[in-house]
Amino acid sequence: MDIKTFIFALHGTGIGLLLHVGTKVVPNLLRNTRLVAFWIMGIVALVCLLTAAATEIAFAAVFFNDPVQWTVACSLVGDIAARIGFLALALCRLYRYRLIVGPEQRKRTVNLVMAAVLLAVASSLIATIRLRLSSYLFLQDPSNSGAERDYLRDLRIEEPLALIVMLTIQCLNLAADAAFAHRLAVQRSTARQSYGPNMNKNGPLSFVPNLAMDGIMIISVIWVNITSHVELSATSIATPLSVTLVRFCPMAEAWLFFFVTVPKTRGLLRVRSASRQQGTESRPIGNTTTVPQSWTPSSVKDLSGSIEGVPVVLDSVIV
Repeated sequence: MDIKTFIFALHGTGIGLLLHVGTKVVPNLLRNTRLVAFWIMGIVALVCLLTAAATEIAFAAVFFNDPVQWTVACSLVGDIAARIGFLALALCRLYRYRLIVGPEQRKRTVNLVMAAVLLAVASSLIATIRLRLSSYLFLQDPSNSGAERDYLRDLRIEEPLALIVMLTIQCLNLAADAAFAHRLAVQRSTARQSYGPNMNKNGPLSFVPNLAMDGIMIISVIWVNITSHVELSATSIATPLSVTLVRFCPMAEAWLFFFVTVPKTRGLLRVRSASRQQGTESRPIGNTTTVPQSWTPSSVKDLSGSIEGVPVVLDSVIV
């Protein structure tokens, strides 16, 4: 398999995953009035990552046949879409973690981290736009020493900044997934004592794919930085292969997030609510329902349904 076929196959798979994500995100946006911002951010991630994937496919179709036809503007579209999609997905993942951290002080800390992520990606995006513009001016007139100087200056700023920002955010994602898996392990141990062995399906092993994809993304980002500074032959596939992996990983992470992490968040919050209310006097407290001793999160398909047993206060932020 040559590099062009590999790019087509990988990003074609990524587009399929994102379209599947759309079947979950769009309906939730239309019917969920409490988490509109969360689902809008999911739509932004979806659209931007689809645009980045389409740009990569166009790059493989055009660049490897006639490099001259691939313009700086085409690369800029892909760069902007990939970074905004990466940002939107990171904010969704951090917001997911915010739901389970507990005390308000830690929630405020997560809010500050989210704001820092937003500023970091914004600075990286500005640096990327400046680099693409200066490279365009330099390509228009390679003999212009001023344009070459500006291009090299912007390149020295953009490359390390992009590396630091992406690695930092991905390490935050990895830490959040690891912490989430730990909470699932604690929840499973507690819930099995209260509700029996049926809680196994909410175990932390379900987060192995998330953690593995986080690791692949970190390795790919480092690989891109290495290959971009190593003298390679014109036929080398190292750089396009590493860039392809970096662009594909967020698409796979988006699918894992919306089809694995979000349901696990819902289950964890339900169990936490049940544990908090277990043993209290049964009485109307806002919007409440009750669950039996044999209850498991998977037995609840609709949060507005009526179930009998242990009282549970429905958390309005459950996604």
